[in-house]
Amino acid sequence: MLIRLFALVAFLFGLLHLGDGLSSLIKTLSRRYSFFILQIQLAILFFDLIFGVALLVIAVGLFLHKELARMSWLVFLILMLLVWLHMTVIKFFAGYTGLGQIYRWFAMLILVSIISWAYLSKATIKARFH
Repeated sequence: MLIRLFALVAFLFGLLHLGDGLSSLIKTLSRRYSFFILQIQLAILFFDLIFGVALLVIAVGLFLHKELARMSWLVFLILMLLVWLHMTVIKFFAGYTGLGQIYRWFAMLILVSIISWAYLSKATIKARFH
């Protein structure tokens, strides 16, 4: 049951990243930016879209109890933590005002990562995946 909950969390994370990516795309297309800011916007857009698609694929794999999806989910959580930490530090030093929401999101991501690693690393749970 918990494995399917992880699949749901991965699916929701995927949808959130795809939504952010599409939102960034619409903003980028509707405004004029300097070349440097445009590169940053495109990098954020790229990561959001890649993360979104990858998380949707991982979610389906977790739902179907695929071993590759289990390993991908655990590795992807580390990658997401690193990217979110990097983004949080950049926004902090840039003077971003909505840091409370970012801190809550980051704390939730840490909690999901700890629970995922603790649960999905057990030998009995690994045996359920094929």
